[in-house]
Amino acid sequence: MDRRRSERITPQKLAEVAREYYFRDRTQSDIAASERVNQTTIAHWIAEAHKQGIVAIDIDPDFALTGYEHADLSRRLRNAFNLYDCLVVDPADPTLYDDGKSDKLHTVIANVSGSKLREWLRSGDHIAIGGGRAPMRVARFIRRNPSSRSEIRISPLSGRIWIGSWQEAGADNLQRPLDADDAARMLALAYEHEPGTRFSQIGRPLYAESREIAQRIIVQECAFQPGGRWRDDIQPPRCALVGIGALHPGSGHRISELLDSPETRTVTHLDWAAGKYRAAIAFTIERKLKHFGDVANRLFPVVPLPSELRKTPRPSRADYDKLRQQLDELNHQAIVMEWEHLRKTPSVWAIAGGRLKLHALWTLLICRRFERDRSRSLIKELSVDLRTAQSLENALNDFDNASNAIQNWYAEICPRIFGS
Repeated sequence: MDRRRSERITPQKLAEVAREYYFRDRTQSDIAASERVNQTTIAHWIAEAHKQGIVAIDIDPDFALTGYEHADLSRRLRNAFNLYDCLVVDPADPTLYDDGKSDKLHTVIANVSGSKLREWLRSGDHIAIGGGRAPMRVARFIRRNPSSRSEIRISPLSGRIWIGSWQEAGADNLQRPLDADDAARMLALAYEHEPGTRFSQIGRPLYAESREIAQRIIVQECAFQPGGRWRDDIQPPRCALVGIGALHPGSGHRISELLDSPETRTVTHLDWAAGKYRAAIAFTIERKLKHFGDVANRLFPVVPLPSELRKTPRPSRADYDKLRQQLDELNHQAIVMEWEHLRKTPSVWAIAGGRLKLHALWTLLICRRFERDRSRSLIKELSVDLRTAQSLENALNDFDNASNAIQNWYAEICPRIFGS
């Protein structure tokens, strides 16, 4: 019987057995019992799958970068900011904090979060995804060892920063694409063999020549639509996976790097926005404001920590209104989701780490504290590194013990941060 089964084995059957063995962690003897063959036959099928190229070996040391969940602080931070879930990652290698751009730190956070987020996704889900290092690394982790899910739909949340010949200059080793389109495709590849998998691509630059052109592109080519709506032919997403950016010169944010790079002159669509970016950056420096942040490439002003407000004059409401106006001009010119899209999404998991993301994260979380309906906050779940989590917990303790003047300042400023 085994010989006859071996003679008529199809590539599809070889792939099915290989998935059970490599992805579902089933033993050869267990699979043999299900297939009604002996274990030797299963070993032969797996070897044949390698021989025919159905199974390939992928060697990537990034997946060995790992850490541990700090369960106690995860619970404390979740409860303190009324999050639906929180994962605080303690890196096994503390020297990862020495990397200013936090590339490896983000990889550790993504790898530890990947197992939880793999189960967070359910069959039938529509998933919205942003660009950046953290969402891309989570998508790569899930693709590495996906759970079985059907009828998955994935939609990117913004246009592209890198378009065309994005590897003409820079490092000698190939840079991985990091835009929302790339993350959507990577996540879709995790489910490419599952029934009903769908994903879309925007394929447009992040910035258009004008607000009117940006709106026309969104209406015609994006899953998300103006006013926080989604295309009529698809269900709105149940969950979103986003990174948090900081437009700090040392953060490794691609727009910050391009603004200071000769390469900008070859990226026409950034030229359309570069002047407004530089004006907003100059304003933050002049008024001694914190570097502004972004969620999935939508920009927002950032507030100081309570400990900083005790040492320096508090920025005025007029300064924040002016900065938000400048950032809104950029947001209106961008092919990017609106805040309302995230507010309406039941589960929005943010992944970020490193000291340069602290103020952006603090802004999102303290603003959540002032939401009347926290189900409409921009982020509902969070993965973050241990040191940043500790700083966030300390900041909240400082806020709770701060003077009425400082608490009232946050109460006045926070509701104005995410206006449109």
